[in-house]
Amino acid sequence: MSVFACARDRLVRLLRDGRSWTAETALEGAGARCVAAHDGRVLVGSRGRGALLSVDWKAVALPADSMPYALVTTDGELLAGMSDGRILSSGDRGESWDEIGVRVGSILAMAAMP
Repeated sequence: MSVFACARDRLVRLLRDGRSWTAETALEGAGARCVAAHDGRVLVGSRGRGALLSVDWKAVALPADSMPYALVTTDGELLAGMSDGRILSSGDRGESWDEIGVRVGSILAMAAMP
């Protein structure tokens, strides 16, 4: 099992092997702020670099005028809560994004519940 955590300016991957845990640092200096795992990929929202997708940690096409503060996965889709209150949706594993048409103010965290 893997758990991903944003720790100050980097992403940390926690790995569990039986009863013990180990930690691997990724994206050192990226300003990681939020993370979501979806369909075998990890999406990281960062300060200054937008959102990064784990395929090769390439930048994802999110609007450059606002920073992703929260990421969440739902049935077959990713949602990104932006610092300006917009919520964006991706149905293609983070390759493209559309606004859902709802603004809620500056977003700090999101969670999904079936």
